[in-house]
Amino acid sequence: MVTFQTALYKVKYLDSEFGWDYDVLLFESGIHKEPWKAMMEFDFHEPSHNNWFATMRMMKNGEILEEDLLILR
Repeated sequence: MVTFQTALYKVKYLDSEFGWDYDVLLFESGIHKEPWKAMMEFDFHEPSHNNWFATMRMMKNGEILEEDLLILR
């Protein structure tokens, strides 16, 4: 079964060649069967750091199959 989870990472800008890099996981939603439920949980989490990005993880049997960028702020 495929499941979904959102994650929020603290990021820092390295330089114009390498761009952004993440170094700290700030938040992970619960694991849900529907992606909208993972998004709803993320929407209620208020990030306290200025530089962050959010991802949506697609998982199967606890293994991340894909992790796509949702938002960069």
